[in-house]
Order: sequence, then C-alpha cells, then structure tokens
Amino acid sequence: MTRAKRKTAGRKIAGALRELIDHAKTGRSWDEKFTVRTVSLTLTPKKYRPTDVRSLRERMAMSQALFAKFLGTGIKTVQSWEQGLRTPTPMAQRFFDEIERELAKDPHYGERRIREANNVA
Repeated sequence: MTRAKRKTAGRKIAGALRELIDHAKTGRSWDEKFTVRTVSLTLTPKKYRPTDVRSLRERMAMSQALFAKFLGTGIKTVQSWEQGLRTPTPMAQRFFDEIERELAKDPHYGERRIREANNVA
C-alpha cells in the first residue's frame, strides 16, 4: 500500500472512530445511527459414537491415517474414537457435522478433497 493510500485509510478510520465516540456521548441507542444486526446460531453438534466416526470415515473413502491427516489430528486419535476409547471433542464433532453436510450434497466429497489437496484434476 502506498503512503498516500495509508494516509487516506487512516483518515477514514479516524473519522469513523470519531463518529462512534460522538454518538456514544449522546447516550442514544446505537440502532438510531447504525445498522445493528443480531445473529443467533444453534450449533450444537451431533454426538458421534464410534460407529458414526467409522461410517463417516468410510463414506469419505479414507483410511484412518488419511482421515486423521484430513482432520489435522493423529491416527491414534481416530483409532481411539472408532474403538470407543475416547469421545471426539465438540470441535471435532462440529467438523464432522460440516463433513456430513458436504457428503449429503456430494457423495464423492472425500475423493474430491483428496484430489484437490494433491492438485490432481
């Protein structure tokens, strides 16, 4: 970014902050001056049993090692989930939910992602 553009961007940011401060001093509601949106998400993940984890992995057409790499975890973690020794974390379960959604749209999602990761057409 050039020096002139940084100056312009800096002035815009400073002006916007002054506008926020000035409005805050009035004590009026924020939605009188600004667009205020509230977003509510219900993202409680499904509980994944050992058979669910294995089924998901198989639907992805991946070995335990490849599935672990895809998830960014270790093979022992995937094995322990599938054997019921450990329960997937809520974050892993949310990721599984997203994978399930992709598989519902494209049954070959796992194979496609492997090809994309390897830059194979």
